[in-house]
Amino acid sequence: MATPNIARPSVEIITYDDSFRQSVLDLWVEIFRNANISFFKRDIDIAFQHNPKLFCLAIESGQLVGTCLGTTDGHRAWIYYLSVITMRRRQGIATRLLNNAERQFRGLGINQIGLHVHNRSYAAQMFYRKLGYFQEDVQCMGKRIA
Repeated sequence: MATPNIARPSVEIITYDDSFRQSVLDLWVEIFRNANISFFKRDIDIAFQHNPKLFCLAIESGQLVGTCLGTTDGHRAWIYYLSVITMRRRQGIATRLLNNAERQFRGLGINQIGLHVHNRSYAAQMFYRKLGYFQEDVQCMGKRIA
C-alpha cells in the first residue's frame, strides 16, 4: 500500500482571516453538500467571535487549500469542517490541520476531542482511525431549532 505524499512545505497553517471567507464557503459547499450555506456563514461568524485562534486555514501561494474549525467549552473540544480541496487530498494537509488543532487544545488543557463523521464516509473514518481516533459507543442525535 502506497503512503500518501507529505504536504508541500509551501502550505502554511494560519488563523482564519476574513479575506478568505468566500473561499471557505465555496470549499464547504463543495465538500459538505447536504448543509445550508446560511449555517456555514453563521458558523464562521461564531468561530471568528468566540474561538478565532482555533479556526485555521491551510494556505498555499495565497490560495485556500483546507480548513479546520476547532471549538471548546473549556473541558472538551470539537473539530468541525476539517476539509481539503479535492486536488490536494492525500498530501498531508488535513493531518497538519488536525495536528495543529490538537496542539492548540493541549495548550488549553483540553484532553478530549470529539468530531462527527458520516456513517457512509469510509475514507474519512479510516483517516481519523489512522490518527488515533476511535468510534465511541454513543448515539449522536440532533435537532434543528431554527
